[in-house]
Amino acid sequence: MDLATLTASLERLNSDRLAQYWERATPKQLAFHGSEDALGMLHPRRLLIAGNQTGKSSAGSAEAWCHAIGRHPFHRVNPSPGLGFVLVADLENHYPMICTKLRESEPSWALSPATSYDAGRGYRTRGRRLIEVQDATGQPSLIEFRSGEGSTIALAGATISWLYIDEVPTERSWSEALSRVSVRRGPVWLTMTPIGRPTEYLRRHICGGPNGEPPNEEWSQTVIKLTPEDCPHRSPESIEAQVNSYLDSERLQRVNGDWEGVSPGRLFSGWGPQCLLEDDQLPHREVGIGMTWDHGEAAGRELCLLYAYDEESREAWILDECASEGRSTVDQDALAALEMLERNGLSIAAVDRAHGDVNSPGKNSVLTSVNKLLEESMARCLGMPTSRPPINIVGARKGPGSVMMGCRVVNNALLSGRLFVSPKCTHLIKGLRHWRGGKTGAEAELTHSIDALRYGLVPILDPRARSAHRLAVR
Repeated sequence: MDLATLTASLERLNSDRLAQYWERATPKQLAFHGSEDALGMLHPRRLLIAGNQTGKSSAGSAEAWCHAIGRHPFHRVNPSPGLGFVLVADLENHYPMICTKLRESEPSWALSPATSYDAGRGYRTRGRRLIEVQDATGQPSLIEFRSGEGSTIALAGATISWLYIDEVPTERSWSEALSRVSVRRGPVWLTMTPIGRPTEYLRRHICGGPNGEPPNEEWSQTVIKLTPEDCPHRSPESIEAQVNSYLDSERLQRVNGDWEGVSPGRLFSGWGPQCLLEDDQLPHREVGIGMTWDHGEAAGRELCLLYAYDEESREAWILDECASEGRSTVDQDALAALEMLERNGLSIAAVDRAHGDVNSPGKNSVLTSVNKLLEESMARCLGMPTSRPPINIVGARKGPGSVMMGCRVVNNALLSGRLFVSPKCTHLIKGLRHWRGGKTGAEAELTHSIDALRYGLVPILDPRARSAHRLAVR
């Protein structure tokens, strides 16, 4: 073999990330790929249910390449060309991420010249979100992407050869997607952590009903737990740190891949008598002062917390709270907050930072935010011009997963002795003692103090935050 041929062979091998994946795949990943039916053939319905960061999406992506190129290390699969769908829970937000997983095991030698990959935008073929793959004969296969929460119109009409579902789709998308692949009796595999979306319909379909009802189909199930045994590619230290960051209520799902994760206990396992703030526990050093609001119209739903904080040590001390006793106006809410400052020996000039919910004022016809109205009302109460209010109330940051993420941050601070609450904060203490994560019924009344706590304190308590944002006092 001449040097040029040898060099070309080495480049071809190095670019074959799929071959490299098989070399590093864990035993549980290989068990998923090798799942068999009663006849010893590749099982047509496979579930990989796993904890977070265990390699489930990597396994699902490698399986997609096997069917796209018509080659599988364990079983005979339908030869290409064909059309396969990758169904992603939220295509608009997660498309680059699933493309990153596909890229990790991409057999680059089979990628069509028409397809390119960009780390920020994912795969593109002639401007579209799809992948064109060529097998050894040069025949093209297509990998197309669909959303698991969008309109089922995007799934209708296509007859596909195989289907890969990453995370839990809506029930309608699930049913429509399965019907698309049933025409050719193509294989389906699902990789998921059962949290963040309703999964009861999926559990009934795959495992059967709670009263012994049989499942709709027979599925092969592989479970990967977030343990050193199941994840030898991870260090025990990194696994332990990840497990400790989860709330008790979600640990069973995020670590073991269990279908249900609601534990009998409260959400904030770190709360206890040791978290109560006594007067002699206040720090004898310079600290900042902050205020944070959760807005609402009904009785008791307008709640403000007053706190001290140290952004260097990421510690906080909740000093007091005020909650509306009945339906209140913005002026009444502003006056209550100022009175709370006064009874704690503070003035509005001492407040370094302030956060509030992003609600529009249902109790006021003016088309502006409650935060803006509070600023102006405080200015009037203090005899100041409304054009230059004494504080700037920043709107809370919200987004998918922000509630549970914020609760984890709060719980970690409680566990590590960085968050203390005054006995005067009866609403907040009740929420920390009893809230289980629900938003309806009696639990809904516990959320207002917790929401206010998250809005103001997470940027201070979260060790991943670069720094707590300090607001200029005018």
